Amino acid sequence: SLWSELECFTATVDHVIVSAPTWSTDILAKVVSEAKSTIPRFVNRETTIEVQHHVNDRYDVGLWCDALASLEDRDAFDEYGIVNDSVFALREYTDIFDSLKARNISLSSLSYSYSAKHFRGYGPEHFWVESVFRGLSKEGLNTFMDYSCVPA
Repeated sequence: SLWSELECFTATVDHVIVSAPTWSTDILAKVVSEAKSTIPRFVNRETTIEVQHHVNDRYDVGLWCDALASLEDRDAFDEYGIVNDSVFALREYTDIFDSLKARNISLSSLSYSYSAKHFRGYGPEHFWVESVFRGLSKEGLNTFMDYSCVPA
């Protein structure tokens, strides 16, 4: 699925960080090497890619947080995408990033839930993003990190 994500989700992306468990070092080295020599946006260096390996002790969100925490300058990019490896893309897809710009929002995703607890009350506390692909603005990234990237 990583290959399809690199081909289909990076059309408008400047830089990709693959945050992966430490056991995947050899496998990812081969995949990234092949992507750099095969996928046009990586071959032409329109999009750069790096791999980070972390202990996978907090599942997808933990790996995302480890990668995001390693950024020297969170303001370096206007938008951020976080994707897990359980999605397989079949065609180029830019709607997540397009909606961030067009709708001037801080978070966009493939799916979400907005339901009141016990069907009472509505508000931001009842909004739940459950998605394999999330797009975040700088503000959205800071909110994500404040709420999701807290020590275990």
